[in-house]
Amino acid sequence: MARLTNRRGGRARLALVTWTGVYPVLTLIALALEPVLSGEPVMLRTLIMSALMVPVMVFIVMPTASRAVGDWIDGAPSPSGTASATKSDLS
Repeated sequence: MARLTNRRGGRARLALVTWTGVYPVLTLIALALEPVLSGEPVMLRTLIMSALMVPVMVFIVMPTASRAVGDWIDGAPSPSGTASATKSDLS
């Protein structure tokens, strides 16, 4: 992931992919825990939700997202590529 800083748009793309993972995970956790934590202080609610969200993001969501769109995040060309065919490729 260190190479992301060297590519144009890599950080923005990583932020977008991360957000698209965080939002649904956080929403589902909040909905699931709302009946249990509704009367608790906000600091305790966010502590519990973040303690659940981070492992889900690190071990499930981000590895899956990295496999799915890692080349796009890195700015690598698609497998179909943009390189033109040479004469040797055509024969």
